[in-house]
Amino acid sequence: MSGIISPKGAIDARRAPGRAPAGTWPLARVIALLTALATIPPTVVATISAWNAAEREVSSNLDVASEAARRGARNIQRALGEQRAAMLALAATEGPHTENLAWLVAAWPQATGLCVLLADAAGGVVAANDSVNGAVPLPPPARAALIAAAISGTSQVSSAFTVAGSTEVETLVAVSAGPGTRMALAIRARVGAFWLPLLDTLQLPAGWTASLVDRGGVILGHIPIGAGQAAARLRRPMGDWLRSSARGTQGVIRNTAELEQVYTAWHDLDDAPWTVIVTIPAHLVEDARYTALMPVLLGGGLAFIMTGLLGWGAGLRLGSAVRRIEGAAAGLGSGPGSGVPTSSTRITEVAAAEAAIAAAAGRLQSQEAEARTLASRLVVLQESTADAILGLDRAFHVTWMNGRARRMLGELAEDMLGKGLFDMLPACTGGPFEAAYVRAMNDRAPQRVTAWHASLNRWISADAYPGEDGGLTLFLRDAGSHRTAEDALRESEARLRAVLDHVPVGVLLAEAPSGRVVFGNRRLEEVMGHPVRQLSDLGADAGWDAFNADGRRLQPSETPLGQALAHGAAASRELLYRRGDGTTTWLRASAAPIRDADGQMTGAVMAVTDVAVERRAGEALRESELRFRTLAEAVPQIVWSARPDGGVDYVNPRFTEFTGRPAHEASLPGSPVLHPDDAPAVRTAWVSALAAGRAFAAEYRMRGADGSWRWFAARALPARGPEGAVRRWIGAATDVTDLIAAREALQIQVLAEANARAEAVASANALAISEERFRRFGSASPDVLWITDAAGTRVDYVSPAFERIWGAGCAALMGDASLWTRLVHPDDRDRVAATRAGPSRADSIELEYRVVRPDGQERWIRDRAFPIADAVGGFYARGGIARDVTEAKAAEARQRLLIGELNHRVKNTLATVHSLSLQTARGPLAAAGLRTLPQEADAAAGGAIVRFVLDLQARIMALSRAHDLLTATTWQGATLRETVRSALTPWLPRVPDEVARVEFGGESAWLAPKQALGLALALHELATNAAKHGGLSVPEGRVEVRWHRIAEGRLQLDWIERGGPPVAQPTRQGFGTRLLQRGLAGELGVGASVALDYAPAGFAATIIFAPTAHGPGAGIPIEVET
Repeated sequence: MSGIISPKGAIDARRAPGRAPAGTWPLARVIALLTALATIPPTVVATISAWNAAEREVSSNLDVASEAARRGARNIQRALGEQRAAMLALAATEGPHTENLAWLVAAWPQATGLCVLLADAAGGVVAANDSVNGAVPLPPPARAALIAAAISGTSQVSSAFTVAGSTEVETLVAVSAGPGTRMALAIRARVGAFWLPLLDTLQLPAGWTASLVDRGGVILGHIPIGAGQAAARLRRPMGDWLRSSARGTQGVIRNTAELEQVYTAWHDLDDAPWTVIVTIPAHLVEDARYTALMPVLLGGGLAFIMTGLLGWGAGLRLGSAVRRIEGAAAGLGSGPGSGVPTSSTRITEVAAAEAAIAAAAGRLQSQEAEARTLASRLVVLQESTADAILGLDRAFHVTWMNGRARRMLGELAEDMLGKGLFDMLPACTGGPFEAAYVRAMNDRAPQRVTAWHASLNRWISADAYPGEDGGLTLFLRDAGSHRTAEDALRESEARLRAVLDHVPVGVLLAEAPSGRVVFGNRRLEEVMGHPVRQLSDLGADAGWDAFNADGRRLQPSETPLGQALAHGAAASRELLYRRGDGTTTWLRASAAPIRDADGQMTGAVMAVTDVAVERRAGEALRESELRFRTLAEAVPQIVWSARPDGGVDYVNPRFTEFTGRPAHEASLPGSPVLHPDDAPAVRTAWVSALAAGRAFAAEYRMRGADGSWRWFAARALPARGPEGAVRRWIGAATDVTDLIAAREALQIQVLAEANARAEAVASANALAISEERFRRFGSASPDVLWITDAAGTRVDYVSPAFERIWGAGCAALMGDASLWTRLVHPDDRDRVAATRAGPSRADSIELEYRVVRPDGQERWIRDRAFPIADAVGGFYARGGIARDVTEAKAAEARQRLLIGELNHRVKNTLATVHSLSLQTARGPLAAAGLRTLPQEADAAAGGAIVRFVLDLQARIMALSRAHDLLTATTWQGATLRETVRSALTPWLPRVPDEVARVEFGGESAWLAPKQALGLALALHELATNAAKHGGLSVPEGRVEVRWHRIAEGRLQLDWIERGGPPVAQPTRQGFGTRLLQRGLAGELGVGASVALDYAPAGFAATIIFAPTAHGPGAGIPIEVET
């Protein structure tokens, strides 16, 4: 039987028409479910939005708590700093020098309500105010450690401790009690009410609490006042958490406090063992989630139910119409006229379906006829192939096979249909065929295997292809011919070995790159006098004894085989070899690399020949030299001979007659008579000829005895011995000057034409290469490179970075150049358009503007445009580079914020120093009967301390004005004019009609921050000195400040006083003089100098320095001194 064989019953009976399969749903239920499910996505979206809003509210509350903890810590730290500053000011105040410094305690104001005591290094109380009875306020070890640290120079703050039933804390600073003696001044405060005002400034929402605790968990202060008790301890687990070293110095966590779930924000003080804790009950934070979600979930559930009911009603109405269509469809294929609906409906889609079924009934009959035709053709195709084809289902059961498979399987073919492949061919089980079929079935990818098929008793090549039905289609073919080819290869290798064993040359084969010896023929063993060992690498000890001509032993890498393996090129040499029987002989070894079809080196072969006989023939060769010399000297050409290594050992007299030089200068590669332009080429050709042993030919110029150059054609041939080795080189050089002249004239004409064509081709290639290089650069650049026409109305090129930064396609921009302007931010659009269209569009311009991407995101762009000129200088296009500077703009904003904060802190520091100076002067003022600081004119009334405080305050104000000036430029520097104006502000006119006593001016110059600060202080000192002793101390006096540029980019500033009292050289140096002569030059930079002139007519100062070359916005690094 021929054709496709299928198992009986392979085609299932058709399901009865009009009866739905099990597990299906009515149309009304499906529509109800679909309409109800349609409400789920908006409900989910609304739920997620409500949840995100609630999470933002939670995050906002936690951020507020963290900020409250930070502000609380900052307020308490500031209070501690003020307290320590007051203590340090008190300790620095001069007073009665008693032995125990009890006056420090007595001088402390009692109105503060704090306890003050003085302790020695052992912890004993030396003195105390009325609130302290001398009891030791801390356990001795802890107090001793605090006092020792305070006396060493570091102020200390203690944790809470108990004295006489009262819980208190202490602040300690060091004071001097005389030479070599230091004590600790301590302020002790009771916990609780003292810190409440600082915590109460936090203004926490209802239900929130704030506490100040030490590392031991003792509460130093708590708000609201009724919510906790000062001096109490935190309960577990809050206490354990506080003592944990892994919690960090600040943060927010969710934990348990007082058996209640809370959110806790904390912030540690920098220089005190205290922590500010802000707690929020968890329900105050998390109730926002439930409040936001409940309305959304209730509304979504109600919508789900209502839409489901509406869908159920619509499904019932559609079901009746669908059932009519079902009846019509069930009749398809039942005979002529079957499948035509017999009822009508008003539903457009249902009526169209009834009409489609009627048309399908006619098409079905024609398609069934076409399918029968295609099936018959498929059978013919499968039967005509040379492969045996089998079909398998998912369980590897044979479902069909073609005639070729039936003939290959023989008697098994009829029984295999419907049965397992591996059951009928058990020899395949566990072998390569089963593995390949299983992989094809599991991976759904084609597999191929070629192996011996035990069941079919032959070599089979099988291809397994997965089918759409989940099974496999197997294509089997006889592979016996391939095995025959392998046997032939092995037979060929055996013949090659037999041939190599009988050649008269020793042959050695080695693998690359290891050098492992894989074969040595019989002749090689005879030459070497011992067997060839198959070694793992060339460097292994093979018992080879090879020597150079000078007797030096050769390393394996120096042999021709080692050189061929190392360099991939042929190599040869003669060497002296000690044979296995102890005798020596001369060998010639030649090696060459072996390469595969791809040119990769797979190994090397070396041929070894015994040349002892040849060397004995050398003497006979020398006997013929005399005959050669006689013949060579008789010819008119220059005749020469050379050794195999290229060294010239003979040249006939024609060389000396032409060149006038001795014969030993005739060495071909380096001869001084060779023209310098020809020597490299001659040397290369000669070296190549020597290495390859082939004929040498060259044309070159030689200098004659009269100094003229003549062309010579030289040719040399190797003279070989019987074995083919080069014994000598014989060469001759003939004068061909006239021939060369004629040939060069012809070449010049040909080259001229060829050069013209080559230049045209090179220009075209260079242009193509340049364009490709530019496009690759543009594709790799993170910036946007663009080119437009001169008017900017057409975009000729834009790099791919445009799509990433602008968010629009490059093709869209090149099709519509106005897209670039439309994407510019509306606030920047007019400015950008005016700049690009202005009269300067032929010049380079730089713009910064914002763009609005299609997704709404704003980006800052720095765009630099420049004109592109043609070969004659005409402006024909514009190019530019646009860079995304959004991150740089954000960084500049953060920098301005940080500089503002830094200036604020510096001003606070200066204010603190100012306050300390006032506190310092309070005692001397009281002693002088003054309540406030006098004016400069009355400074003598307060004594030296008052004068010191006035000078200090003036210098602080000068420094503060300089800081304000630098802050305005974000610490990039300041102009020299503004620096001078800021320093001399106290002496400038305050009203329009006031006479100016100080004049200043000069060229524009920019100062670095360090230069501005130093110069401001110096000018202040000069002005202060002028107000006290110089040109500003009398009404008619004047001061002039002028500056100008001098050589090497430096600037000279002159301070000149006129009309003041006579000037004399001071007998001592004050602070101002030391600042000018010692400190100012270092602040102004390398090469700066200061010269002071105490002329009787008026004091003058000359300051020379180099201002910075940078201006504002040039990226000058910010200098901050601490």
